[in-house]
Amino acid sequence: MAPAPQSPAAARAGDPRRVDARILVGVLLVLASVVVGSRVLSGAERTTPVWAVTRELAAGTTLTSDDLATAQVRLSGAADRYLAADGPDPVGSVLVRPVSAGELLPKAALSGSDPAQGGRRSVTVPVDVDHLPPDLEHGSLVDVWVSTDASSLRTAGARGAARVLADVPVQSVDRDGAQLGAGGPSVAVVLSVTESDVPALVAAVHRGSVDLVGVEDP
Repeated sequence: MAPAPQSPAAARAGDPRRVDARILVGVLLVLASVVVGSRVLSGAERTTPVWAVTRELAAGTTLTSDDLATAQVRLSGAADRYLAADGPDPVGSVLVRPVSAGELLPKAALSGSDPAQGGRRSVTVPVDVDHLPPDLEHGSLVDVWVSTDASSLRTAGARGAARVLADVPVQSVDRDGAQLGAGGPSVAVVLSVTESDVPALVAAVHRGSVDLVGVEDP
């Protein structure tokens, strides 16, 4: 009689502890990727409040509250280059370089970052209304001319006129307080000059008629 066929040996079940370990490692990897991904997305969406400039301003301009606005921006690694809106107030600081409207305010643009640019003085200059640009305003840049004979300014070549200072920032223009002077209505224009330029500007005011010539962007 032929021997009865033998059943194949049953396969041994794997060690349940190894299966559980693999599942646990997989779960931990998934959780880690979720945490890392959420942090990356959170960092990408995070914004920083910084100061921005509301209008074009010349170098040497003293900042006022009207010159500044806050902006929420993503700066990534460039945050240290700009002035945070939740930090020191920049009002009263002096610009050492021109800034454009809408530009974020760099720390390097303020006088505190370059002591050699400090020491500016505000000088009020009375100027006849027809001897300054009609659009002159805070932050504009002008050349200061003086003439010992006002009538010479209307002659060809403007004989008797001389430039006293170049590239002077305007701090304010008081058109509402225009007063009637010897040459007609005049307005008080506050110019921001270096301490060493004060004597030349004051002397020019007393020497003759002052003209402010706007400096256009190159």
